[in-house]
Amino acid sequence: MIGGQAFSQNGTNPFVNSTHTYTVTPGDAGNTLVWSVLIADGLTAADAGDFDIVTNGNATVDIKWNKANDATIVNYVVQLSEESANGCFTLRQFPVTVQANTFYLAASEDGNECHDEDGNIIALGASLATTVDFTVTIDNATFLLNLTTWEFDLAFGLVGTYSINEVKVGGNIVTAPYNSISIDGGVENVTVSVKVTGNVQTAETVTMTVSNGKAIKGTTVNLDNDSGDRVQALTINALPGTTEITTD
Repeated sequence: MIGGQAFSQNGTNPFVNSTHTYTVTPGDAGNTLVWSVLIADGLTAADAGDFDIVTNGNATVDIKWNKANDATIVNYVVQLSEESANGCFTLRQFPVTVQANTFYLAASEDGNECHDEDGNIIALGASLATTVDFTVTIDNATFLLNLTTWEFDLAFGLVGTYSINEVKVGGNIVTAPYNSISIDGGVENVTVSVKVTGNVQTAETVTMTVSNGKAIKGTTVNLDNDSGDRVQALTINALPGTTEITTD
């Protein structure tokens, strides 16, 4: 346990909304197999909404865990019943503790800034490049778990006539479709720099959306719980449309 959170996305300690596989080897291939989920006493059926069982009746079952632990249900028990042709039963039970997934990614707050040509002598209506810097941050509790990497997808939007020329993440150029961008586990936040080009006398808003966040430690992968604000909008203010100086 580090930073108050266990990094354990497996069938024994699954995160809420995750799906895990449970397997047995039947005593006889012709026997009847039935999977069920019980509360901690190993006797009472858990509420149906707490989980979803896929393909019940096989030696392998996928269970989606829908509810994290609360004050009344501390643990669950996965049970397998095998019935032979003569009507005899064998039971197998496996304890499971479902925990809340606190991992999330977030983008920084919206903002406004001037075009990079602010204060320079430029032609009226010139179409020039400017760069806006977004930030993506992993929550601190997950960062402290000494991850191998964390990753995400990016998407960008423009409301006006500007165009995107280049995207860099952590100083490295990335290309569309900007998927599965990997960040070293020792980095808590990363800068996403987007170079756009447009008329300096026209305002533009560039929007970045972060999705499909993953925290990776070894072979264990945890998915973003979607609680963070993952959309950031940066507005490039128009420069004054001053004419050339004339004289009499």
